Amino acid sequence: MLKWVDLYRCVQKGKKMSERNVINYQELNKDIENFAKEYVSLDANLCESDSFGCRNGISYSLVNNGKKKLLEISRKHSIRTVLQEQMEEFILDAAISIKNSNISTEEVLKSLNETIKESVKNNTVILPISGIELAKPFKIGTFDIYPKNLIFAITKFPNDRAKMIFEKNFENVSSLAVGTFECHPKSAKKIARSQLVFELSRLKAFIPLFANSVKYWIFPLKTDMPLSDCSYVYNDQNCISDNSIVSNIMPLELDNKRYGRESVRDFLENKVRFNQIISGNSDLWNRVHIAFEWLGKQYDEENDENKMIYSIFALECLLNSNTENFSSITAAVAEKCAYLLGANKEERVAIFNDAKSLYKIRSALVHSSNKDGVNGELVNKSYTMAIGVLFKVVDLILNERIDSLKKLDDFIINIKFKD
Repeated sequence: MLKWVDLYRCVQKGKKMSERNVINYQELNKDIENFAKEYVSLDANLCESDSFGCRNGISYSLVNNGKKKLLEISRKHSIRTVLQEQMEEFILDAAISIKNSNISTEEVLKSLNETIKESVKNNTVILPISGIELAKPFKIGTFDIYPKNLIFAITKFPNDRAKMIFEKNFENVSSLAVGTFECHPKSAKKIARSQLVFELSRLKAFIPLFANSVKYWIFPLKTDMPLSDCSYVYNDQNCISDNSIVSNIMPLELDNKRYGRESVRDFLENKVRFNQIISGNSDLWNRVHIAFEWLGKQYDEENDENKMIYSIFALECLLNSNTENFSSITAAVAEKCAYLLGANKEERVAIFNDAKSLYKIRSALVHSSNKDGVNGELVNKSYTMAIGVLFKVVDLILNERIDSLKKLDDFIINIKFKD
C-alpha cells in the first residue's frame, strides 16, 4: 500500500534525469551518430516521415519513429543545467549536419561538445509571485523577493526595448522573485520556476516570520486576478523574456462557496483563524500544515500530472490513518471524503465515486506512467476535493475540538453509523 511519502518519491523519480550535472560525451556522440544514420533523412518529402522541417537552411525528415527516438535521446542526456528541450535542439542540429556530410562527423561532434559547454551561463531570472504584496524586500532560499516597483527602479536594462518588454510582462504583477542560476539561458526559466515553487511551498507555513515585509497574503498563495506565465532572463550577453497565459494555472474563484456555507475568500482572509492554524500544535495540526504546503505547491506546478498527485498528497496527509478496517487506501480516503463533504446520501455517493476515479487514474500514473485521463478538469476536481477536506478539518479542529487523527476518525465513524 502506497503512502503519500512513497508517492512523492515516485514523482521525484521522473525528475532525477535532469538533475545530473555531467554529460557523458562519449555516449552522447555515439547516440547522435546512430540517430543520424537510422532516423534522419534529408528528403523532406518522404511520405512515411514522422515529422519534417528546416534547420539552418537544411530541409530534413525524421523516419522510423525518429521523433520518439529524438525525445528518448534528449531525455537521456539532459542535465541539470541543460534541460531536455535544449538538448533536443543540440542533438537534432548535430545529426542533420552529420547527414549533410559537408563537415566530418568528428568535427561536428567536437563543435557540438564545445557549444554545449559554452551554452551554460550565469543567468539572472525574474519571476512573478501571486498572492503576496510586499512592504519591503526579503530573502527566501536562493531568491530575493521584491516589490515590482523597487526591482524596476534598481534593474539596469541594456536598452529601452528591454525595459519596455519588462514593463509589459509584469504589468499585472505586484511582487517579483529574483535569483541567479548557472545553466543554458533557455533552461533558466524552467529551472528557476521549479526552485521557486519549492521555496514558496516552504514559505507558506512561515509567513508570520515575514510579517513586517508582507502587506497582505492569500493563504495558500491564491488570487482571483488573471495569471500569466511571464519571466525575464538576462545574462552578460542578452535577455530572454516571455509573457503567455498558462491554461492549467487558473485563478481561484474566491467568492464561490465550496463544501459549506463559507466562501473561499472568507476562509482564507480570516486572520484570527490564520493565526490559529499557524500556532496549532498537535498531530492533526501538523497534518494540516503539510496539506497546506502541498496544495500551494500544486498550484504553482505547471505539470498536470504532478498537480493532481500533489492534491492527493494533501488528502492523504489528512485521511491516511486507521485504514486497517478498509480494503484499500482508496476505499479509506474515498469514504472519509464522502462523509466529511457530503450533506446527504446522494452527495456522499457522488463524492465517493469521484474520489475512487481519482485514485484509479493516480494508480495508473504512479505504477505505469499512464497519463490517460489527466486533464484540467481532473486537476480542478482533485484540488477542489482536497481544499474542501482541508477546510472541513480546520473547521472541526476549531469548532468541535477535534485535535487528533483518532478523534477525526471517530467523528467520521459517528456520522457513518448515525441512526
